[in-house]
Amino acid sequence: MKTTCTLLALTAMIATGAETGTDKPEMKRRPPIPLLFAVLNTERDSVISAEEIAAASESLAKLDRNEDGTLTPREYLPKLKKGMRPPKFRPSPILVKALDTDKDRVISAEEITAAPVSLLVLDKNEDGQLSREDLHRPKPPKDSAE
Repeated sequence: MKTTCTLLALTAMIATGAETGTDKPEMKRRPPIPLLFAVLNTERDSVISAEEIAAASESLAKLDRNEDGTLTPREYLPKLKKGMRPPKFRPSPILVKALDTDKDRVISAEEITAAPVSLLVLDKNEDGQLSREDLHRPKPPKDSAE
């Protein structure tokens, strides 16, 4: 009788989609920090400070793996795990767009040198630092005709 009740209860739980407690809890992962932001944000907080902007040229130079004075997408985009194919190049994040002033997808030596000035263009509230609000594109307004 006990076995029959247990089987009926389990069958009812499965039929109704109730959790049995054997599933692992779903972990929410934070999106990875963009590589350029991580390199520029030496204090590891959520803001690129005025001091970090002033030192941007030196920070960016650390990404130059082949020491040719320029940064290619292979150097400023995250490394792929072994066996993964690189994705098709998508529109550049806002930091790359600000730094790559000639829009050739390569951050040249001149662009690295001019990085502090280029980054300040993103400072919307002109407080001398780059916060999340400065680095996120505004969402397009919803169509009011809906």
